[in-house]
Amino acid sequence: VVTCDKSTNLDESLPLISILAASTTRKIPRPSTKKLALFNYLLPSLIRTVDCGYRYEYVLGYDKGDPYYDSVEGMKEVESWFADNIHVPMKEKGILITFRKVKVNNTVKKPGPVFLEMARAAYDAKADYMYRVNDDTEFLTRWPAIFVKALADVPDSLAVVGPTCKQGNQKILTHDFITSPMVW
Repeated sequence: VVTCDKSTNLDESLPLISILAASTTRKIPRPSTKKLALFNYLLPSLIRTVDCGYRYEYVLGYDKGDPYYDSVEGMKEVESWFADNIHVPMKEKGILITFRKVKVNNTVKKPGPVFLEMARAAYDAKADYMYRVNDDTEFLTRWPAIFVKALADVPDSLAVVGPTCKQGNQKILTHDFITSPMVW
């Protein structure tokens, strides 16, 4: 786990990286933070793989009517878990991270509308970079500075980069990191 200089890294003017991951509990009996991949893989691995020199925002996209995320009890558990397990430990290491919720009236029950609204929320938050991942993603190595440099090395700043992922459809980027459209 990286530790950053708190005198410089807790600066609100650092570039903002929004990590976008939708989640659903539609087919999960008795969902909780103990059972969901988001809280067992993605978020814990985030702490181990970030770099100094950036601020972070996790954007949770979920469907309106989701039995867990769209309930007072469920969201209270999620917010409490995030504060205790992500926000506070990262701040103690000199890393800023916030949590943004995006509830979507997703009548088609497909990921596209949710990702679009998460990206819109990140854009509205003035994110410098957006990283679209899945809720069961597990980060294994430090990635922010590598991806930012890869984008900076592309002429005209219009590019997408992503990790090698040996699961799922290998003909497409299933995880993509972009410069925010604000800087195009």
